[in-house]
Amino acid sequence: MEQPASEAGVLTPVRSSARTPLLPANPIEAFSGLVQRGGQIDDPHSAPGLYHNALLLEAKGESIGAHRAYYTLARMGLEFVDPHLRYAALVRAHEGRFIARQVYAELNEDVPTLATALVHALQFDGPERKARLDALVEKHPDYAPAYFFLAEEHSEDRVGSLQTVQDRRIELAALAELLKAHEEGRLMAFFLDQSVAAEWLERAYTRHARLSLANGTVSALPVFDP
Repeated sequence: MEQPASEAGVLTPVRSSARTPLLPANPIEAFSGLVQRGGQIDDPHSAPGLYHNALLLEAKGESIGAHRAYYTLARMGLEFVDPHLRYAALVRAHEGRFIARQVYAELNEDVPTLATALVHALQFDGPERKARLDALVEKHPDYAPAYFFLAEEHSEDRVGSLQTVQDRRIELAALAELLKAHEEGRLMAFFLDQSVAAEWLERAYTRHARLSLANGTVSALPVFDP
């Protein structure tokens, strides 16, 4: 029988509206260790443990248990963006976008972080989503994850044949900001699961190279102004 995994690392308290949860000294390393060992944790009390369990439960189709684990983690007030994205996707899949929007409105009110603001913005459609992303970038220009979604908002994948020259310029500039943040070491800390960040970067580098080839060098473009 598969033995349950155990959590490791020096733990320190972080704020929460419920019981006081704990955070390992190196949560990214702790999460990676749990993934490598496998097995569900009996009573997770840290962000890596909750995320690990949520992913396992979701993969097994146990959406209620996954929802509970994601929600507990979401209320810890941390800036890891990938668990929020997975949680919002789970809620949308089972309860619809309107409920996901309500859940993240509540989280953004009760335990506001840049991660909750970003994921809340993503639950809207069309112009409202874009306006919220623009506002978030304007207010927090150093918040690297927002640039990935700002680029998506102006990409050909999103707008199709309606993509304008200005859309391409904004997409390229946003990708440049994202990749600059990565090169300066300001991106990876927002991800518990580093493989998610790697997927973002692979897509960003590919799209940036394609757009640069089509539009000339980044330096030839106007200064980024969302």
